[in-house]
Amino acid sequence: MLKRAKLFIVRGGVLLLLGITTYCVLPIIWDVFSEATDTVKAAAIAAFVGVFTLLVGRIFEQERERKSRINIEKIKVYERFFDFYFSAMGNSVVIDKPNEPRWMAKEIYTFQKELVLWGSDAVIDAYARFRRILNDFSATTIEDEELAVKLAPAIAAAALVLKRMRQDIGYSFTSFSAEDLGLFQLKQDDPHYDKLMEELGKL
Repeated sequence: MLKRAKLFIVRGGVLLLLGITTYCVLPIIWDVFSEATDTVKAAAIAAFVGVFTLLVGRIFEQERERKSRINIEKIKVYERFFDFYFSAMGNSVVIDKPNEPRWMAKEIYTFQKELVLWGSDAVIDAYARFRRILNDFSATTIEDEELAVKLAPAIAAAALVLKRMRQDIGYSFTSFSAEDLGLFQLKQDDPHYDKLMEELGKL
């Protein structure tokens, strides 16, 4: 939301500046051509409007190109989270990447470093919350019957990270949920599957 507000302010400022410039310059141009015929006046105004429209269009095009380049970098960073999360918690194997603690630690470190540079505030906040919940889960001794209740908040926090990432790269109206992540991550033959999905549905 903050990023959109800043973008709106920047664009509004640019348009306001162009509008003021037009307001100040147009009378001067009009005086120059005041003695010209109506046809010449109309042609001059049309040319000026054409240049103005082209300039505004170019400004917005450059903004789209800048956002596209930033999104490419964001996606590279966010893919690291997908990789190490599903490798560590999703019972899946990342192609061509060994599932070892050394690799995991390196991936997490690299991801966090790049996240600070490229991630949106919403993604950083969601990831910080996920780390806190995951740390609490890892530091707690959990009985087997409590696993679903204790693990569900960590999965829900991870789902929020993924949702914020999707929103950040352009899927503004994504409805990705903790239950969706549970369906991707959990195996139906897992003894905790039903209870976990039930707990995720409550979050």
